[in-house]
Amino acid sequence: MLLERQHELDLLNDAIAAALDGRGTIAFVVGEAGIGKTSLVSEFASETAVEGRVRVLRSAFEDLSAPEALGLLREIGLVDPAALDGAIDGESRLALFAEVLARLTTQPTLLIVEDLHWADDASMDLIRYLGRRVGDWPLMMLVTSRNEEAGARGRLQRALADIPAEHRTRIDLARLSAEAVFDWASRLGKDSTGLHNVSGGNPLLVNELLAADGASAMIDDLVIARAEALSPEGRDVLDRCSTVPRQVSFELADRLGLADSGVAECLSAGLLVERPDALAFRHELTRRAVEQALSPMRRRRLHREILALLEDMGASAARLLHHAHAAGEWDAVKVLAPAAARQASALGSHREAEAAWRMLLQSEHQLDDAELAACLQGLAYECHLNGKAGESVEMVDRAIELHARRGDLRNQGDCLRWKSRFLFVDGRFNDAKKFVELACEALEPLGPGVELAMAYSSSSQLAMLEDLADHAIEWGEKARDMARALGQHDIEAHALNNIGAALHTRDPGRSVEMLKQSQALCLKHGLQEEYCRALTNHYSTLCLSRQPHESISVAARCIDYTVHNDIDLFLRYSLGYTAMAEVMIGEWDAAKGHAERAIADGEGTRLSRNPAVRAACQLAIRCGDDAMPFLGELSEHVALGRERQRFQAFVLLAAEYGWTTGDPSFAPDRLLEEAWAGQVADTEPWELADLWFWRRKMTGSDDLPAFGPLPAPYAMLREGNIAGAAVETERRGLAFLTALFLAEGDEDQSQRSLRMLDRLGATATMDRIRADLNARGIRAGTRGPRKSTRENSHGITKRELDVLTLIDQGLTNKDIGEKLFVSAKTVDHHVSSLLAKLGARNRSEAAAKGRASGLF
Repeated sequence: MLLERQHELDLLNDAIAAALDGRGTIAFVVGEAGIGKTSLVSEFASETAVEGRVRVLRSAFEDLSAPEALGLLREIGLVDPAALDGAIDGESRLALFAEVLARLTTQPTLLIVEDLHWADDASMDLIRYLGRRVGDWPLMMLVTSRNEEAGARGRLQRALADIPAEHRTRIDLARLSAEAVFDWASRLGKDSTGLHNVSGGNPLLVNELLAADGASAMIDDLVIARAEALSPEGRDVLDRCSTVPRQVSFELADRLGLADSGVAECLSAGLLVERPDALAFRHELTRRAVEQALSPMRRRRLHREILALLEDMGASAARLLHHAHAAGEWDAVKVLAPAAARQASALGSHREAEAAWRMLLQSEHQLDDAELAACLQGLAYECHLNGKAGESVEMVDRAIELHARRGDLRNQGDCLRWKSRFLFVDGRFNDAKKFVELACEALEPLGPGVELAMAYSSSSQLAMLEDLADHAIEWGEKARDMARALGQHDIEAHALNNIGAALHTRDPGRSVEMLKQSQALCLKHGLQEEYCRALTNHYSTLCLSRQPHESISVAARCIDYTVHNDIDLFLRYSLGYTAMAEVMIGEWDAAKGHAERAIADGEGTRLSRNPAVRAACQLAIRCGDDAMPFLGELSEHVALGRERQRFQAFVLLAAEYGWTTGDPSFAPDRLLEEAWAGQVADTEPWELADLWFWRRKMTGSDDLPAFGPLPAPYAMLREGNIAGAAVETERRGLAFLTALFLAEGDEDQSQRSLRMLDRLGATATMDRIRADLNARGIRAGTRGPRKSTRENSHGITKRELDVLTLIDQGLTNKDIGEKLFVSAKTVDHHVSSLLAKLGARNRSEAAAKGRASGLF
């Protein structure tokens, strides 16, 4: 019975009509468990199929302990299963995705994918791949998802993120009204008294309450009460089916020997439903309720029985692992978990690979040292790819200890190198340097090898990031030569990348040549991630040398490549550097959009978020918005290790913030002196010039950098040639810097500076410059309050108002973070700022003052 869903059906019918016209779409049907997503989809699919307008294909993700990689494709039969397992790298996976798209679009097609919240990573990549291309084809994708848990919301957001808005539709299902519940009960001749209050309008709960004559409001109690009314044969069928997620194929049902009478009874009672070639529960919640009601011993016996049958049927390692784990068959888990993990990882399903390794770790008492070390290394790598760098370090530390105990120096050295990588990604730069040195020391006595070559190249990379060009080139060339001798193209490309970036300030032409060599080698051998890294070093060096337009162009190539090839690892970083370059040239709306796209979900490592956070911080400082959350995140990053590039970037932001606002919170004078004392010969001259500029502005010191002359615009500024300096910066498109230079000039130049800043929206910078001009005796005119204070009497920003509204609703910082897709730590910063602006002692008082001020 489908009530109050006509509007949603109309939206879906509009979408299928557009698809039939060759304007494909992807529709997301979203709602809590039991809200009726499957019922709506089934109604729509049956109408579509009856009318014969399109081919209908249907798939669903399952609640397996470690989901099957590319589970989306394993049911719809478009490609050979062997082709799925063969897509073990980015290039072959992309070819598989292209084949799937071609086969889906040979005729008008409706592809239904249920339960996105249980999707594996590789299937998520496929959904996003299809969603970005669906607009040109007679294809409609219909995806259902829960939204009540943070994990479900994260997967939904990830699926929505890169799909063009014109090609997607989101339908959020509401609970049923009291009128609809009354109508439902009346049609069945049931009493509806209190039914809506007890059920909350959730259709699944309404259905169970009606079936049990309102006996209980707990879904588990309702289901078990109905199950206990079955005959022994019916209950046996229900119990056996409950141990198989989603559905029991007829083939498996035959092998289980399910009694026909018991099956018929379960169908008649509405506890099971018949699907094409399978039996299933009406909802996963009801299946779980029955399974959890089994005694522990019976549950294990049933899973053991199903494991044996599925082995005979040739089921995947992931599916077998689910039942082996539930049955406590640890010998089977030892074999199946590594197989499932490696297959999932090869197919790009890294969360699923992590889950499989964790299952094996639960039985670590049954593993020998070598098996346990391999498990820990596998888990560490997957945690690293899933953004859990801290946990990666813990796992690899245990593996190092095991290898040392076994005297396995090669694996011990390789793990030390991996630890360095994990520490670097987590922002702990000084520790990363220490452990890559230990890796080289451990591996060198063993002679040339893949592990040593990669350790050398990692050492080169860290030196390059510290502007230590001699070291970077020396170790990079050792790694390159060893990699060539070993035929390791990936390590060779990695080393060329490091050398090219290290040569940037010494020989820009050769630098670009080597970066392009690395790119060509990557393209030739299908090294997708290393190709992105070569592009990353290229656009970042262009940005650092104040060539913003060229940097944006190369970053756009990297963004296009990551999107086209579904490589997310470098996407945030590329978006961040694009935003930084756009800030330089005055394209601030575009910069804000790119920065928010990279960091708004609160995910990503400190390293991948860093450029976007820096861009967002610059905009917040200059526009008078709240910069503290961004400065706080960057401060935490540099506190873990003062890598030169990121440390100096933070110093410059702290200096600009202190100068603009007068707030000395980050001790900018002390930081400027620390950065100034740490100059090295191969630091980008423009970066040193920025340090000189802000040191001069904050402390009055006019000392020249220790290495090399100032770039022309800064040299002209120092000589008092402000007009010439402005011409040079304008030629490069550096709008904000031009305005800062002009602000140091005469009255006409100062007025021009203010006009430029006004066009940019840099209201806070204007306030500071206007104060400086007044101090110099130059009349600069007046304007109203800055944007952030115009909005309300307390100067509360829009995001702070969002936070205050949710505080007023009683949400915790964690809950607020999940609602706004930011971290709890970011919410902490917003709350601190709100308390200060409102003069409140605690959250409750802040909410009360917000209400009294009419902010809501």
